[in-house]
Amino acid sequence: MMDILPNEIKSQILELLEMEEYLKVNLLNSQWNDLFLINKKRLRRKSADEIRFYDLGDGQIQVQIVLEGTPHWTKQIISKTVAPDNVFSCVWPYSPKEMHINSFSNALKEIFEAFPDYWFCGIEKLGIFEEKSNVNAMDLMRRCPDLHSISIDPCFSDIHVTAILNTMKRINELKLPSTNQHIVADDSSLQKIIEKSKNDEIGLRTFWVDSIPTNFSLEMVEQFLLESHFADRCSILLQKIHGSDFEFVNFLRRHFELISQIGAAFTFRNAQNSEITVIIGSFER
Repeated sequence: MMDILPNEIKSQILELLEMEEYLKVNLLNSQWNDLFLINKKRLRRKSADEIRFYDLGDGQIQVQIVLEGTPHWTKQIISKTVAPDNVFSCVWPYSPKEMHINSFSNALKEIFEAFPDYWFCGIEKLGIFEEKSNVNAMDLMRRCPDLHSISIDPCFSDIHVTAILNTMKRINELKLPSTNQHIVADDSSLQKIIEKSKNDEIGLRTFWVDSIPTNFSLEMVEQFLLESHFADRCSILLQKIHGSDFEFVNFLRRHFELISQIGAAFTFRNAQNSEITVIIGSFER
């Protein structure tokens, strides 16, 4: 009876199926497979906490799929080592919240470029590690419409933090942990943080840009601290500010509850009761 249904009705049924349910249907009637291949992006993919990609540098890719276990606070990890051509077939049934990449060669760059755009929907956190990686981070960010957190061990040159933020609708975390003289940030980056943090329900939790050249004015840093939406706890690492530490401390005392001051580290509480720690490498007049 299912075979006589119009394809449009079958397509609507596919949209209601979880991955395991589809596999059962396909086993019972392989004629659904052709229709499924056409409508793959409409299928409800299985939720995954994260998917990790490791370029082993030997022509093989290791894929780790992290699922919520039973009980729910445990994790189930599915690990596979495959040839580059088989990577997408391993991960297409899953919709990850986080995507982490370790890359040593050109393989992953070419693999991700071949992924369809729909697969990146739902990814909220992106981590790219290894300085030698040639993965196109900006391209990946643009393809993740739900992205709010990113960590990059620099794998590209001549890019502005503001350009990174322009790919995101909201911001929760931005980490640039490795020293890189080509990635820069200035007052326009802080202005974007103010704007994007207000779009995130939790607010800004982490902003680490102390490893890259930053050109922040004291006035813009003050505006950033006054107007951004912060999480309950927030960590901010800045390389330098154009201004004096005396002026900065006076600003903090005027506007916030200053909890502690240890050298270049300042911890204070704002009007929304967020506890914010700012560490500044240097002040320059």
